[in-house]
Amino acid sequence: MDLQIESQRAEIQFRRDEIARTVQPTQDGWQVPAEQVEDEIDDIEHRIQTLTMIRDRLLRGETYLLGRKDLRQAGLMPRRSKQIRELDPEKGIRWVARAVR
Repeated sequence: MDLQIESQRAEIQFRRDEIARTVQPTQDGWQVPAEQVEDEIDDIEHRIQTLTMIRDRLLRGETYLLGRKDLRQAGLMPRRSKQIRELDPEKGIRWVARAVR
């Protein structure tokens, strides 16, 4: 589980590097708005929170018959942020050249 969490953290750093343009895009790369990449980072951070919750609260080798609804009702599921990024027409779109990994 720790390897999965570290892999997700590395993915976040890669996306931040794409925004900062410190990663060289490939020839067949494409461009997307930076807000889209930031939303992807938020999704990955939520995945890390979920994996961390599972790692910290569930016992290894035990079987649990719980779904997301059960975990949410028990207060064990991290809440996903509902932040909506709005484009500011005065700032324009910040484009990010995507790199294929």
